[in-house]
Order: sequence, then structure tokens, then C-alpha cells
Amino acid sequence: MADLLLGWVNDEIGLHKHVSNLGPAWSTGYLIGELLNKHNQQSNLGSFQRKDTPDAKINNFCLLEPTIRRLNIKFDSKVAYAIMQGDTGQTSKLLYQLKMAMDRLEKFSAPVSTREAKPGTRMKKALPNVPVRPSHSKVNEKNHEMFEKNLRIILEGGNDVMTRKTLKRFKDEEEKQLRDLEQFKVDTNNAAVQKILDIKAVRMNQKKEEAKRLSAQQQETMETWENNQAKARERKNVKMRVTKKLQQMKEDTLSGMKLMDQHTVVDQIRDFEVRLSRLDKPPPVVGASRTTNNDPNAAVSDKRGMERDVANQMKNIIDRKKLATEKSIAREKRKRRFLKSQEEAEIEGFHVLGVEMIKDQLTRKTVSESKVAYEISEISKHKAMAVENRAYRNLQYKQRFEIDSEEALKRDNAFLESAKVTMNASIVAQETRVAMAGEATTSAMKKRSLLLVEDTIHSIVDLALVCADYRSYAKHYEYNITDEDPAPFEVWSDMKRAYVNVQELPGFTTPSGNERVWGETITNGSAEVGDVTDAAEYKEYISGEGMWDKFTYKKASVEADEAAKFALGDAIIDASLVAEPFPVDPEPPVIPDFPLKVVLTGPSFAGQVEQSERLAERYNCAVISVAEELQKAVELSEKVQLGTMEEPAEGIVLDACLCGREANSKMVLGGEVPDEIYVKLVVTAIKALAEENAAIKERGEEEEEEEFMGWVLQDFPQTKRQAILLEKSLSGYDFEAHIWNRHDRASSLAEPKPLDEVAEEVKKSAIDLVINLGTELGCSLSRSLGRRIDPETGEQYHLDNKRPPYDLICKERLIEPHEPSNAAPNLSLQVLTHEKGMSGAGEFYDKFGGLYKVVETSKLTPDGTFASINKYVEEMLKVKGEEEMKKRKEKEGEKAAEVEAEGGGEVEEEEEKKEEVVEGDEGVEGEAKEEVKEEAEEEVELIVVPEIPVEDAVAPEPVMSQELGNILTSRFSVCSSEFEKLVKKVLRSLREERVQLAQHLHDVRSTFHEMLVATDDKQVCVTEFVRSFNSVDVDMRFDEPTKAELGLRVEELRDELWKKVEQRKAEVENYLAETRADGWVEKRVHCTKGNFGYLMQLEVDRFFQGLELLCDSCDSGLHSTWVLRVGEVDEEESEGALKGVGEEEEEEEEKGGKGKGKGKGKGKGAKGGKGKEEEEAEGVKAGSREKLAPTVFVEQEFVMKVEGAEGVEEEDDKGKKGKGKGKGKGAEEEEVKVEDVLLGTFEKAMEYAKGWGKDAFVVKVEEEEEGEEGTEVDEAEKAKKEADKERSRKLHESVWYESELLMTRLQRLYDCGLAACSKVEGLSVKCYDEIEESIGVRMKGELEAIERLVGCVLDKIEKEESIEYYFDLQSLEFKIDTGRRIEPEAEPEPEPVITEWGTVKFNEEQIAGVCSLLGGEEGEVDVEEGSDILSGIGNDGNALPAKWAAMGYNEWYTLLLEVGGEVGGTVRVSNVLQVFRDAVE
Repeated sequence: MADLLLGWVNDEIGLHKHVSNLGPAWSTGYLIGELLNKHNQQSNLGSFQRKDTPDAKINNFCLLEPTIRRLNIKFDSKVAYAIMQGDTGQTSKLLYQLKMAMDRLEKFSAPVSTREAKPGTRMKKALPNVPVRPSHSKVNEKNHEMFEKNLRIILEGGNDVMTRKTLKRFKDEEEKQLRDLEQFKVDTNNAAVQKILDIKAVRMNQKKEEAKRLSAQQQETMETWENNQAKARERKNVKMRVTKKLQQMKEDTLSGMKLMDQHTVVDQIRDFEVRLSRLDKPPPVVGASRTTNNDPNAAVSDKRGMERDVANQMKNIIDRKKLATEKSIAREKRKRRFLKSQEEAEIEGFHVLGVEMIKDQLTRKTVSESKVAYEISEISKHKAMAVENRAYRNLQYKQRFEIDSEEALKRDNAFLESAKVTMNASIVAQETRVAMAGEATTSAMKKRSLLLVEDTIHSIVDLALVCADYRSYAKHYEYNITDEDPAPFEVWSDMKRAYVNVQELPGFTTPSGNERVWGETITNGSAEVGDVTDAAEYKEYISGEGMWDKFTYKKASVEADEAAKFALGDAIIDASLVAEPFPVDPEPPVIPDFPLKVVLTGPSFAGQVEQSERLAERYNCAVISVAEELQKAVELSEKVQLGTMEEPAEGIVLDACLCGREANSKMVLGGEVPDEIYVKLVVTAIKALAEENAAIKERGEEEEEEEFMGWVLQDFPQTKRQAILLEKSLSGYDFEAHIWNRHDRASSLAEPKPLDEVAEEVKKSAIDLVINLGTELGCSLSRSLGRRIDPETGEQYHLDNKRPPYDLICKERLIEPHEPSNAAPNLSLQVLTHEKGMSGAGEFYDKFGGLYKVVETSKLTPDGTFASINKYVEEMLKVKGEEEMKKRKEKEGEKAAEVEAEGGGEVEEEEEKKEEVVEGDEGVEGEAKEEVKEEAEEEVELIVVPEIPVEDAVAPEPVMSQELGNILTSRFSVCSSEFEKLVKKVLRSLREERVQLAQHLHDVRSTFHEMLVATDDKQVCVTEFVRSFNSVDVDMRFDEPTKAELGLRVEELRDELWKKVEQRKAEVENYLAETRADGWVEKRVHCTKGNFGYLMQLEVDRFFQGLELLCDSCDSGLHSTWVLRVGEVDEEESEGALKGVGEEEEEEEEKGGKGKGKGKGKGKGAKGGKGKEEEEAEGVKAGSREKLAPTVFVEQEFVMKVEGAEGVEEEDDKGKKGKGKGKGKGAEEEEVKVEDVLLGTFEKAMEYAKGWGKDAFVVKVEEEEEGEEGTEVDEAEKAKKEADKERSRKLHESVWYESELLMTRLQRLYDCGLAACSKVEGLSVKCYDEIEESIGVRMKGELEAIERLVGCVLDKIEKEESIEYYFDLQSLEFKIDTGRRIEPEAEPEPEPVITEWGTVKFNEEQIAGVCSLLGGEEGEVDVEEGSDILSGIGNDGNALPAKWAAMGYNEWYTLLLEVGGEVGGTVRVSNVLQVFRDAVE
């Protein structure tokens, strides 16, 4: 039963895990809920818990209880508890009941859903809904509550049981730990006792060893004394023996000497006798030693020499004997003295010994006295021994104390060394962290660079693809030239503009069908892309770059000075500055000044706090710390907020309170204090320092206080922004403020005078010196991590440079101080952040000269660092003192000059009175000039000459009023904006023309391609021919007349196909001729010329507006009504240029063709470059003039060739229609001449521009007027007129220069327009020529395909065959489709079956025969009967192979037994046949 249930659960239902038992696996109830959920009975499976806890089990079974009751299965708390306890019987019973209930539901209930019948299969099994039972909500609810309550009672609260188990486990663990603690104490006590015993034993052993050592030492001493005594006796004996031996040797020597003397005397006598005998001998013969050579004197001399020798020898002998005698006598004397001294010493010893003996006898003690003396000596001896032992023990105690102290010091210092190792490891870790952060930053930058490069490459590829699409679309590669690669210059410029401005690239869209339209995104794309393109193209147009760069000419041929060249641009700037002057710089803040102002900053633990205090102490300065100031401000604001202090009304305290309140509001929310708050706190501290100095000054010398010389700002600023804000608050210098110049008000339509190059002025900072204490990261980490503090004494130490004394035991209790502001884990980050911030601050302070200094403190001591800082401070004070001395000298010089100038005061007063008289005369003359000017304006058309400022001491320059500046600026800005808007419209129209040209040519190519590749009925003719060709009988194909008939049919087919080709060619050529003559190209050329003509009109408007501004602005600078006539300028042009002062002309509607709604027409109000000018000018103040530029644009309607058809209407460029002039169909074409709009406009505009040139626009000088009575004109008035004449001349030069510029721009527009029109015509002609060439190539290809078809048919005729396969003729291709057969293929004859007869191997026929004889493969046969049958058929020819046929009855019998047969029994036929099938040759 259990196996069946497990199979049902695992194989059919497929729970989330494999179930191997019916016990503990089901105890949680989750699997039962999953089983019910699989059968669509438990929908709240998500509320079940998989935990094996009592609460989880109760929850699961409470969820199961309603479902199981609805299935009519008895389920109460006892059953649930039994299943929870893992009862296999209850679990299997419940599962069996659930299975039966599920089967009943599946059998009798309607299915509402499905699930897999078996896991992993696609078979579905129908599932019914939960059975509906009568609802008794209250009863069910009570039953459910009782079920849960009983279940919890049975489980004894569940959680209580677990709590008790947990508490018991904790209790057991506590007892175990207590036992371990007691055992540890016992073991510790035993170890202590054993250690004490071991120490005692060691000490006893040491005492024993010491006693042994002493006894051994005493024994060794006694042995040494005895050895010394023995050696002394031995030495005495040796001495005696030596003495005796010496005496004997002495006696022997004396006797030997006597004997030797005797022998010597004897020898000497013998020698003397020998010599005497020689004297008596005759002279020696030849060869003797002495020869006389028969000389008597020589013989006498030889004899005398011998005598002398003998005498000397005797003398020597006597001397030696005398010396030996003296020595012997001296030895005897010494011997006698020695013996005498010995005897005297012995006698003295005997006397002393006698004295002692007598003394001993006289002082002999009694027995009792001897005993007492002996005892005293013993006591003294023991006392000395005790003292010696006590000294020895004290020495041991001292040594042990020293050893213990040394060991304790070693342990203490070892802990310190361990702390240093930990510090070094922390430093290495932080440096590694910084290195990893650097590597991560580098990697991130590299990744960012790679992403940017990848994005750039993708965008470049997109640009290349768009360019390639255009080349394919517009067939650009067929008319490409070198300087327009990779696309036409204008199109390529549009692509680059979109690419550079990160806009959508112009490309293809598919508005309808499969047609691709280039430029749709430009024509109908987003306004943003169009605006960007318009702005970029307008900029190129104004600057003469891009497509306009190819037509750049010399700007002006007239020789004009710099003032004339830049007159218009400067006039625009001057009017703008008069209308709206530059904003005035704010007043610098009022900050108390001090002689010394130093900023000292640096990274964490660089020593800036210590150095700032030392510097302040050295120069009597105050230290300003932003952290302390912030803390004071916050505390002050908190006191005010809590009511412990009244809120200050004004002053520094109020500023500090407000700063603290704002900072506290930021910090409470977890934010950072803004840099502005810190700067305000610094300013407040400086003001407070100034007040403190004032208070000290008021107190005087009573307090004996000195005023502060300055301040030292500690650890601020740390970033560039903080430095900028601090400098702005102290000196008013705003680094981020814009520095205004004249070019800020310049216009793009007129080039102003270049600004003079001015050397950058070194700024003066409110700070005297900024010192940054630089340090390496490792040094900062070492200074921070090496700090230690003694918690008991509060003494501070450092592991590197301030270690605790070696003999002081405190290292183990030292702790590392904790500072939230300088947390060790983030210290490296703080150092790097400071370095990064101070790099920007250093760049900022470098603008103030040598203000910023860096002191590297990594390898310096605090004293060395202060010396470096003090060096910079002293140098700064020295320079500052020199500057003050220089200023003082300059002031003294100025005072001296003022004293000298006091004597000329009266002369200056007289000059001022004269100036007042001159100004009164000028006022009267000004009124007269105004009257003359009004009369002149009524009589003749005049130009008021603007004033070019000149230096004239006699005639001061008038100043333009702000009202006039507003009017001029407003008018020119309106005209400039209208000019820009209209130029952009024209440029966009030109861009649309290019798009339409590319689209039109593409459409033309597509249309002709479709016409050429369109399907025709040539294949129908070929199919009909093939059918008739194959209808000829095969036997008739050999007949010559039949062949001739088929040849005629082929010729007819060729003629028919050629005729169709020629007909299509004629249709295409006619359509091409119509396309060439439709006038589309001429219309586009006319529109393009119209656009360039309109640009010429806009340039004339631009020139006119500049001329008007020059006149109006210069009019404000004239001293008199100096007028200029127009010279040789035509009256009509003069009216177009200057007429209409105070009048309004009617606006004419602008005409011109529109290419597909675009063209050159821009609507009403565009004429003359005015647009909205008249409407906006109505808002200008009264007194402003409205002028209209002359119209140079030649408007011409576009009229095409008119054919003879009646009522044919042609649409012109504006969309107007006119009736044709034809007289009927077939009439001759009549051409209407189209005037060149571009040329007409160009000629008219150039004529207008030349009217303002040097030859036409000349200066008319009036004669000087004389006084009424012939007196000379006032010198002042004459000077004013001379100045006006000079301004008039400069005005003319400016107008001439602007006229030359206008002619240059007109010539450029004309050439560019001709080039654009030429390109339109050239591309169109090339496109039509390509189409015409492609028509010929296409027709030639189709005729070649026809000829190939005819050749194949003729080949079939020659071979006398029919056409077997389908002939496919598709325009340029002819192919034989072997996959489509026309004639049916003859069936091949069947091959004969050859039966193989082997000698060993059976074939199928033989096996079938044996099988039939034995009764079938599935049956059995008797062994004997089978042997008889097989041996019998062996004689029937080929019934068996030769080898098997040769076998007899016995052999077959043996074989059948081997394959499973039994003696007297049967054998399976299949076994026998298998042997036959396995047989091989």
C-alpha cells in the first residue's frame, strides 16, 4: 500500500521534491497542501510554511482542516497530531482517503482546469473545482477554532516546548561552563602550587650545587696549596742541585782553564821555537811564500815584520791572561759577599725566632682564656658567614628583581613593537587602498574613454553608412569628383552639422511602398535638427566659410584707414553702450585691515595647528579656526533658541548667531555646512578681532596688552570655490564674474575694431600669504596611526618620534585616540581630497603673484617647518615694507606738487570764466544751425554726416543721448534679427532644392528601371512556339522539309521577339524625351536663381541698414548742420535709398516660383529685408525714422514651352496658372523667353552699390561764409567746421568701404548661384544620359538573350530532337529549366534477378525451403525427424549449400542437439534457422 501511495505521489502528481517515506516528510503538512493544490483543491498554498517548527505545523494543518472536511474525510486534532509526530499509519490512511476522494471528484465532477497527467509529459488531466457543501459559517468557524485550540493543547503550546528545550540547552551550557571554570581554577591552583614547589626545588638544587661548588673550590684550594708546597720543596731541591752543579762546573772550569793555560804556554813556546828556527833558515827558493828577488833589503824587512808579529802575539797572550785573572778575583769577591750575607740572614732569623719564643712564653694564655678566644673566633667566623650569606641572598634577590623587571620591560616594549607593526600594516593597507582607488579611477576613466571611443566610432560608422546610403541613392559615385568626396559638398556639410551637434542624421525613410526618399528628415523632420542646420549654415554664410569659401574675393579695393573699416561695427557698439551701459562693479566690502594676514592650510596631520599657533605667538597674531568659529556660532544660536540668552539686535554677535542658526539647520538634517557660512564666519571673526584691538587701544597701557598685528587663518580654504568666496568677501574681487568689453555688444553683421592687447594685471589680494603644508600620504598616515595616549596619566606619545621611556611600564595600556573628524579609515581619502582641492586653490592664488607657497613637511621637524614658514613671512613683510615706503614717498611728492601749484589758482579761474562765455555763444549758434538744417531738408534731399570722434581741444565732442542710443539699437537689432531669419529661410529653401533634385533624379531612375524590367509577353510567345515545335511527330523530324518548316518558325519567333524589344525601346525613349522636355530642371534652376537673387536683395537691405545707422549715429556728433548731397547717384536710386523720411511705403507682394511649396517666396513682409520691422518700429519712441531700402530683386514669372493643345495650363514658380498659346494638337512648339533673374538682380544691385562708391558718392565742400561786414569768422566756429569736415571725410570713407564689401558679397552670391545652377543642370543631364545609355545596354542584352534562345532551338532541329525542358526567357536572361520537363521520361526496363548459390552461406530461397519443410519458424520439430529431413533434402540439387548437403544423419543429429535439442525430444526451428543465417563463406 505504501509503495502504491508513493508511486501515486511521485510519479503521477510530481511534488516539488521526491518523497521516500510516509512519515517525517509529511509531518509539516506542506506536502499535503501541495498535493491538494495540484488537484485544484487548496488555492492558498502561498500561506503555507515549509519550516519544521510547531507554529509552522499548526498554521499548515489549520489551513488543511477546512479543505479535508469539505472532502468528507474525518480529520481532527488527534489525526493531525499523529501526522505531526510522523505516524506512518495515520499518514498513509489520510493519503489513501485523499486519493479516493480525488478519484471520485475526477469521475463525477465537471472539469474546470487541467494539469500534466505525468510530470514531464504533454498529456493533460482534467481537474474539478472544490466540492460545494452546505455553508454553516458559525459551525465551521467554531469547529476550526476548536481544532486549532485542541491542536495547540496537544502540542503543549509548541513554542513553550521549544522555549523549555532552549532554556534547558542554555542551562546545560551554563553548567558545562561552570564545570569548566571550576576545573580551570583547580588546574590553575595545582599549576600554581606545582610551580611554587618547582621553584623551591630549583632553589634547593641551586643551594646544593652552590655548596658542592664551595667545597670543591676549597678542596681545589687545598690541593693547590699542597701542590705549591711540593713545588716549593722541589724548587729548593732543584736549587740545591743546581748550586752543587754550578760549584762543580766552576771547579771544572777553573781546572780546565789552568790546564788550557798550561797547554797554551806550551804551544806558544813551541810556536816561538818554530819561528826562531825559521829565522835561521836561508832565503826561500823560487815558489816560496816570501821571496826577496835577490834583494837584501827585502830580506831584512821580512825579518823585522816577523819580529813585530811575535811581539804583538805575546802582548795579546799577556793581556788575556791578565784579564782572566781579574775575572777570577771578581768572582771570588762576589762569592764571599754572598756567603757572608747568607750567614748574616741566618743569624738574624735565629735572633727573631728566639725573641718570639721568649714573647710566647711570656704571653701564654690559660685554658679558659683559650676556650673563650676559640669560642669568640667561632662566633666571629659564623657571624661573618651569616653576613656573607645575607649579602649573597640580597644579591640573588637583586638579580631576580632585575631579571623580572627586564622581562616585564621586554614584554611591555614587545607590545609597543607589536603596535608599531600593526600601525605599519595599517599604513600599507591604506596606501594599498589608495593605489587600488587610483587603479579603479584609472580603470573607470579608461572604461569611460573606451565607451566614448566606442560611441564615437559607432556614430562615425552611422555617418559613413548614411553617406554610403546617399551615394547609393543619388548615384553619387557616378559623378563623383575629388574635392567632393565622400558626398557632394552641400550634402556632406549637412551631415557634418548634424553629426557635430549630436542630432539625428539625415537618412532614408519609407513613406509609401518600398520607395526610399532621401532628405525626408531634413524636409519634414524635427524642428530641432532644422534649426541647428539653419544656425550652422547661417554662421558659415556670414563668415564666408564652407560652401561660400570657394567664392571668396578681396574684401575691399579701396584704401581706407582702420577707423573707416571698423566704423560700422564701432557705431553699433557705441549706440548699444549709450543705450545700455555696462553694469557698474559693486563696491568692495569694508573689512578691517591688518599688517599681517596669513592663511595656513594643509592636509590632516600636516602640523598646521601647531605651526599656526607658533606663528601667531611669534608675530602677536590671532588664530582663526573655522571649526572653532562654527562651534561658537552653533552654541550661540542654541542659547538663543533655548532662551538662555537674548537674541542680539545687531553687530557681530547677530551675524554669528545667524550663521550658527543656518549651519545648525543644515547639520540637523544630515547635510553639509555651505562654504558661504564658513566664509561669513571668517569675516565675522576678523571684525571681532578688529573690535578687540579697538578695546585694547581704549584701555590703554593699564592692562599692558598689545594689539594684534594680524590674523592667521587655520586650515581654510581647502578648495578653489572656498578660496574664491573668501577673496570675494575680503577684497570684493569676483573671479567668476564676467569681465565686460566692447565686443560683448558687437554684431555679427559688422566687424568691430579689434581690442588692444592688454597685459594681464596682477591682482591685489586681501591676503598677504597663503602657505600650504604639503606632506606625503605615508607621512600623514604615520602621524595619525602612530598616536597613543595613556588613559591613566593622560600623557600623549607617538610610536615613531615620542615613544614612552624604556623603563616606564605603560605601553600595554596605551590606546589610540579616536577623532570623528580625522577617522583613521578615511584618512587617506581626506588627504587625497585636500590635495585635489588645494591644487585648484593654488591655481587661483597664482593669479595674485607670489602669494601661494608650498612647504613640504614630510622630511622636516616641527622646528624646520616653522623656519621655512617664517622665512616666507619675513620675505613678505620685507616686500610689504618696501611698497609702503614707496607709497609714502609718492604721497610726499604729490603734496609738494600741490604746494607749488597753489600759486597758479588765479589763472585757472580766469580760464573757467572764458569757457563759460564760449559755451553761451555755442548755444546761440546751435539754435541757428537747427533752423538752417530744417530749411535745407525742405529744399533738397540731404545726408546728415555722422561724426567720427576726433581729438579737438578747441571744439569738444558732443555726446549721443541715451534716448537716441535706444532708438538706434532697437532699430538695428530688429533689422538684424529679420535679416538672420530671412537668410535662414533662403538657405533652407536652397537645401530643400538640393533634396528635391536628389529625390527627383532618384525617382526618374526608379521609373525608367521599372519600365525596363517590367514583364512582357515574350515568354508567352516562347511557350506557344515550344508547344507547336513539340507537336511535330518524332518520325517527321528526320524529313528535310520538316526541318525547313521548323527553321521558318524559328525565324518568325525571332522577328516577333525583336519587334517587341524595339517597341519597348521606342516607348522608353519617348518617355525619356518627354521627361527631358517637361521643364522640371529649368524650373529648379529658376527657383535656385531666385533664391540667390533674394539673398542679394537681403545684402542690399543689410547695407542700407548699416548706412542708416552710420548716418544717424554720426548726426548726433556734428557741431553744425553739415550736409552732403548725393553727388552722381541717380535720382531714382537716391529716392530708393534715402527718400521717405517720415513716410511709409506700401509693401508689395513678393513673387517667385515655389519648388514643391518651397521655392524662394517667403510671404508678405519679406521684401527689402524688413519683415516685421515696420510693426516693431511702431513701438520705437517718437522722432524715429522709418526707411525702406531700394528694391533690386527682379521678379520674373517662369513660363515653359507651350504645345499646341488647347487649354493647356502651365504652373509658374508661384503656383499661378496661365493659358497656353497653342493652335491645336500637332502645332509647332513655341518658346517663351525666360529672363535671367539672377543676372538681372545682380546687375541692378551692383549698380546700386557703385552709386555709393568713391567715384559717385563724393564730398561736396561748401564755401566758407564771411561776416556781414567782411570780418573773419570766429576762430572757435571755424575749428568746429574743420572738425565736421574731418568727420564727413571719415564718413565717406566708411561708406565707400561698406560699398566695396557689398559688391564683394554680391559677386560671391552671383558666382555661387551660377555654380549651383550649373550643378543642377549637370546632374540632370548626366542622369538622363545614363538612362539613355542604360536603355541601349538593356535592349542589347535582351536581343542577345533572344539570339541564345534561337540558337538552342536550331541546335534541337539539327539534332532532330524535341524540346524536353522548359525554356525560360526573362528579359536579359535565357535559361533551360531542367527541373521542369515538358516531354515525359521513358521508364527503364527492370533488371533481372540473379540468385547466388554459395557452398556454405544460405540464400533466402534455401532458408525458406528448409523452413517450410521443418514446419515453420515458430514451431518445433522432433530431433530424429529433423535429422532425417535435413539429410534427405541434401540430395535435392540446390536445396542446401554444398557443405551442408554433404552432411549425414548423425552429423545433423549432433548439430540439432547442440542448438538446444534433447535426446528423444524436440528442437526449436528458429534455432536451426539462426545457425543457417550465421553461416558465412
